[in-house]
Amino acid sequence: MLGTGGDKVPGVRGAVGRPHPIAIVVQRSYLSGCESALSSRRGAFPKVDERLTRCGGPHGGGDRRTGMKGFKEKTFADRLQEAAEARKTALERFKSRPAADDPEVIRRREERLRIAKAREEREAVRKAQKEAEAAARAEREAAERVEREARERREAIEKVIRDAAEAAERKAARDARYAARKARQVQKKRG
Repeated sequence: MLGTGGDKVPGVRGAVGRPHPIAIVVQRSYLSGCESALSSRRGAFPKVDERLTRCGGPHGGGDRRTGMKGFKEKTFADRLQEAAEARKTALERFKSRPAADDPEVIRRREERLRIAKAREEREAVRKAQKEAEAAARAEREAAERVEREARERREAIEKVIRDAAEAAERKAARDARYAARKARQVQKKRG
């Protein structure tokens, strides 16, 4: 029975045993094509009509712009054949390489060795320069440290001498004030 709820019609649900009205229309369009299903409603749905005429019906067939080619999945035999071909091309590529005693290979190897030796020499020169700079810096820092320590000692000695001189000046001023006060006291008693 067409269009019952138990039928497997995509996107249509209905009660079991009862035909669903949309299911009948969908089933008829599947069975007889778009002409019989939509002939009475032609013009009522302009976008649907345009799409159907452009595609050549509900199952495609007209313009191939909207259709999609079927994707063919590779079988096990296809994959085995592709792997064998890949191995074959890799072997051919390996065999096409020049031999180790080929003059071009020897020339390239010597060129690489020459470049590596030049790089090692540059690195050795750079390392020697860095070591020389480090030694010069250490020597300069040692001289600066000796000079700084001598200056600090000289400043410390000068500070001690200055403090002693200031203390002597203060003592002399205090003694002078004391002597002046005693002189005033003595003059006051006499006078």
